[in-house]
Amino acid sequence: MGKSDKLLAHYYLENNITDIPRMLDINFRDLDHHKEYTKWCGAGEGSISFIDVAGSVYPCQMFAPISAGNLSKMKDMIQLDAEYLQDEACKNCILVAICPTCYGANYIDSGNPAKRSKDTCKIMRVRTLVSAYYKSKKILQSLDIENSKSSEINSIYAQLRGIKKVLATSETWNDLGICAP
Repeated sequence: MGKSDKLLAHYYLENNITDIPRMLDINFRDLDHHKEYTKWCGAGEGSISFIDVAGSVYPCQMFAPISAGNLSKMKDMIQLDAEYLQDEACKNCILVAICPTCYGANYIDSGNPAKRSKDTCKIMRVRTLVSAYYKSKKILQSLDIENSKSSEINSIYAQLRGIKKVLATSETWNDLGICAP
């Protein structure tokens, strides 16, 4: 990872800012054990819906004509059950348990809510590397084993195991044009 890739992480570390943006606040504990695929939002489940001025109901605003254009006419054919939303290309990815996706954005990009954008994939991998760098430095700054509870130490170890998995895998991410921290 180049110097410019670390600037944001360094800013938060050097200024001892604890309220970090979600972009850097990745929970690496979830990588400690591979989780089954979970749906990222309630689109299509009734908990999230969008009604346009004509009274048409959409799974979320991203499927409405204002966002999806002509694709919105096919809204009744969209499968938004978790079993249909698993992108085969992401199935074996180390980040699948922590990688959020927007099914509406996927739909607009490819016509398929399950097919994740490869641009989003690159962004997530860069985010993950910067977050791994930040979190590992933060852990080293604040590590106080003697005064830590065992649950805190277990949480730190789980974070570090997840970070280690990301860094080991990142060596194969040649398309990013950066190297691991």
